[in-house]
Amino acid sequence: MGFFSNSDLKVDCQSLPAYLYNLKIVLPPGESILADADSLLYMDEGVDVTDVSDPTQDLLLTKFTNNKSSKATIIFSPPHIGRIEEIPLSIYDGKIICRQEAFLCALKAVSIAVNHSCSVAENWPDQAGIIMLDIQSQDTVYLRASGMNHRFQLSINEQVRVDATRLVAFASTVACEFGVAEGVKSNLWNGERLLLATLRGPGQVWMLSDPFLRKTKV
Repeated sequence: MGFFSNSDLKVDCQSLPAYLYNLKIVLPPGESILADADSLLYMDEGVDVTDVSDPTQDLLLTKFTNNKSSKATIIFSPPHIGRIEEIPLSIYDGKIICRQEAFLCALKAVSIAVNHSCSVAENWPDQAGIIMLDIQSQDTVYLRASGMNHRFQLSINEQVRVDATRLVAFASTVACEFGVAEGVKSNLWNGERLLLATLRGPGQVWMLSDPFLRKTKV
């Protein structure tokens, strides 16, 4: 799906360390942003909220539009303790691939779609599904990650295997393939098989210290 806003949009964004990296956005009149509604903490009166989810892709997204004649403030706070990663997509050829749970907010023109070739179906293997998104824009996207963030750069044809539940995002130049470590079970997931992501460069990779899937376990 695509979301498009005025190319002259100027938005002031800042993290607020006192509130564990909340994101504050001051939105000009008539302008909109695309964000994850579950992370909304506060918004001024006069901000219109519209569901722009795509049920055919299992994609839940919300558009926030300032209908006031003056600037409006919106604050997002991720539902878990962690950091907010600011990624200027223009330096990554306008595209990254990220976990659905990691997406927080996008500014200006952005196109978001499920990357089916790089996603893991629900309950395979023995875990909740992992849905990866193609994020395309020439502006900034904000991702959320629980715990501490870790990033590294893969060189051409350099290959690593990582815990898939800790994968946040990677550049579109990185090849990704999911699989299990046969014969290895995870204490964290009550004896379920260890799910790995094989990544091959070149490109940037973002990871986190606290697994996303832990948040969905009961």
